Amino acid sequence: METIYIGNLNYKTSAQNLKGIFSRYGKVSDVNLLKIPGTEKSKGIAFVKMQKKDQAQKAIDSLNATQLDGRTVKVSFAIDNHEVKKQREVEDKKKVAKEISEEKIIIAKKRRRRRGLQELFDNVRK
Repeated sequence: METIYIGNLNYKTSAQNLKGIFSRYGKVSDVNLLKIPGTEKSKGIAFVKMQKKDQAQKAIDSLNATQLDGRTVKVSFAIDNHEVKKQREVEDKKKVAKEISEEKIIIAKKRRRRRGLQELFDNVRK
């Protein structure tokens, strides 16, 4: 199942209208037209779920940057926020690991420098 994002919709565009349009490209299993809480007014954003990726891709290719109810719509695959969050966590862990590694290198260099100085002082005292 593939989720498609549709943005810049006319506020009067209905979920049924979107279902009809996207059904031309394949089986639509769900249309989620976002509305302002407490009202029936559209936010101008919708998500359409289609059964097959190739059908979703065909719909995106055909409908992106076209006029729908007087507005130029943006149509693309929806970004899975869970996957984005997971990817950021992995990147953050790598960044922290790199910082720790760099810090360990700095500490090791300082220890070597101290040992070298200590050896020098020991030799001077003798």
